[in-house]
Amino acid sequence: MFSRTLLTCAALLALPLMGQAQVESEGMSDITAWGARYLEASEAEFPTRLWQGSSDETLLALMKQVNTTRITPAERKLLRRAILSPTRRPTGDLADELLAERARLMLALGEAEAASELVPRLETEARGIDAEALAIDLALARGDELTGCRPTKSAARMPDGMYWMKLRAVCAVLEENYARAEFAMELASAQGLDDDWFISAIFAASGDTPNPPNARFDTGLNIALSAKADLDQSRITTSSSRPDLAAAAAQRPGIPPQLAERFASIAAEVGLLSVEDQRRILMARMDEAEFTPANAIQAVIASFRDPLNLPSEQARQLDQALRNAASGDLARITSTSQLLLPELRALPRIPETAPYALTFAMAALTAGDHELVQTWLGATEFEGLQPPDPFAVARLEALDLISGGDNSRASQASVQARLIAAAENGEQKSEAAHLLTLWQGFGLSLGPEARAMIGTHGHSGRRLSSGKLTELEAAAQAGAVGETVLLVLSATDRDPGTLAARDLAELIQALRRVGAEDIAQDLAIEAANLWVE
Repeated sequence: MFSRTLLTCAALLALPLMGQAQVESEGMSDITAWGARYLEASEAEFPTRLWQGSSDETLLALMKQVNTTRITPAERKLLRRAILSPTRRPTGDLADELLAERARLMLALGEAEAASELVPRLETEARGIDAEALAIDLALARGDELTGCRPTKSAARMPDGMYWMKLRAVCAVLEENYARAEFAMELASAQGLDDDWFISAIFAASGDTPNPPNARFDTGLNIALSAKADLDQSRITTSSSRPDLAAAAAQRPGIPPQLAERFASIAAEVGLLSVEDQRRILMARMDEAEFTPANAIQAVIASFRDPLNLPSEQARQLDQALRNAASGDLARITSTSQLLLPELRALPRIPETAPYALTFAMAALTAGDHELVQTWLGATEFEGLQPPDPFAVARLEALDLISGGDNSRASQASVQARLIAAAENGEQKSEAAHLLTLWQGFGLSLGPEARAMIGTHGHSGRRLSSGKLTELEAAAQAGAVGETVLLVLSATDRDPGTLAARDLAELIQALRRVGAEDIAQDLAIEAANLWVE
């Protein structure tokens, strides 16, 4: 099955270590496996010297430590930029192993198309088999049958293996050549095919079974076969274990809108589907005849599409949808805030919506709209309404300032003063000290009262060893961008919010030094644990 193909690909990528060498450059006169462009033209990249200035033995060890399970959005953004940025061709003794580890991380991030392009360039035997299967499976998931079935029409001998035998059968079904499909199944069975669902689905496509199985969307082969055989798709379970497949299936022509929406949500949470595409897919679902909202996000958008709905009710539903998302992980609340940004912008700032202003300001900050943050913070000042917690407001102002808001000297002074004045109890003073310490990471000045608060209350959090911090600072100062990135990821370890503020400020400083200012800002917001009650 295709899952075995992925395991085989991973095995090919896990190459043994060889001696130590310095990563050097040979220039960019030709497009190499390292220099190929995998990011969109509009996306920020690291400089082409990314992996220079470091021991490749150190880089390889750090790459192998990276764990992408439940990685935060800021960490994912950082790792993705490092792994997909075009760089100069390394020539160190471990360059091939570094390249293989880079491909493994591409797969782990769900960047399967990039991995499928890179794997054939690896210096391994039978190097193109798994990469080709990966690319073909994604093509079939997207509905690109011409590309997916191209190997079955080639004069060249197809690779051996069960995946390719099953591909012959599926492509024959797609062409409605059922005799050839059954012949391919006989060959596969003789080679040990053990997949009752697949066999039943092949025969269901030709109308030869009275009880066809339910559809399966766990591989591109099975998606294409399920669609062609018109199998029941109402019981499909979606899984976040293959976000690349979810992204492909979400945009597949003819996929039921309800299913497309579920796949789009999975893919968007890990950045494999743009907010625009996710919203387009969601709108197609909501445009269906007799559509009824089935979740909080749908209810919000439906409410805003109804001109008779009152802003107070729209605000209540929007607040509920955001709080539901916040009960999940950082990826979910980030994705939801970005998805519902049009509603956050459209909702009028009036006394009836003001009770939810802090939630909406947090969502705007999470989504990266700094003007909207200030707009909703201003909505807390309506006369006659109970004022919000002044510390909650000051905390948002402090975070907005370091993540792209107004950081003029006057703004710095006034925000500092409000934050310190609003911190009344020990917990608030500790949190204020945490935020002010992060300001140092962004090179902002702290007044005497702010420094005193840090000295008295800034001692909580997980500490990194002094050796690790020195190593990170030295790597950043030396311009060893890739090493700096990997050291930051090792330090945050999928939970930046638990780090001591002093150490987190060092990470922020290092990221800014290597040109990742935007990710440093994202990391600061994540570490503030805004949505944790």
